[in-house]
Amino acid sequence: MCSIFSVWNVVANAIVLVVFFMQKRYTGSAGIYKISIALADIMVGLFIFPTFASSLSKITMTQEKMGPSSNTSITPGPGDRYDIVPHMPGGDVWTNFDQPYLNFVGFFTSMYLTLTIYTLMVACIDRLVYVRNSRTYSNQKSTFVARITIGVSWLVSIIVAIVPFFVDRYNLIASVMVLSSGATSLYLYIIAYVIPLLVLWVGGIVLLVFTIMRSRKRRT
Repeated sequence: MCSIFSVWNVVANAIVLVVFFMQKRYTGSAGIYKISIALADIMVGLFIFPTFASSLSKITMTQEKMGPSSNTSITPGPGDRYDIVPHMPGGDVWTNFDQPYLNFVGFFTSMYLTLTIYTLMVACIDRLVYVRNSRTYSNQKSTFVARITIGVSWLVSIIVAIVPFFVDRYNLIASVMVLSSGATSLYLYIIAYVIPLLVLWVGGIVLLVFTIMRSRKRRT
């Protein structure tokens, strides 16, 4: 199933890129944002989907390694719970994931999340500027700004993905989700994800309000 999703993702987004370049729709700011999203989605199909299948197999299809049983006699005290079921210390499934593998998966996962959030954020701001000042909005200027902001977004995404190599490290944080873990990661998440998401959500709400107000003015 992951293979199907991976191939479909790459093919579909490759078609999007071909259409954009053939029809020269990438010359505007909106086209630049869509191309950035398409490239990020291709990265998902090439790296994240295949490694997701690999990570899932490492967790669910690996033979368990159980240690020797131990049944220590314990005299229970007041309020203590005691049963005679033997304790079976077993192997840790996380030992199936070596650090180079986690670094590889974590790098592309972190880069994809950061790039997608930042691209959507700057695209939302661009649309907000257009709706707010449609008469003075310059397509040429907005295209130039879009190229700069998308370039910066890719650079920031790469930096965010590299930081855990030197500060913390990549690890499994939820099921097969690989991201950086450690004390510094909290600040990294706030800068890379939380703040841009808040800007995106607030900008989306303001954009919706402005759009409704403009449509009402046109009706009157």
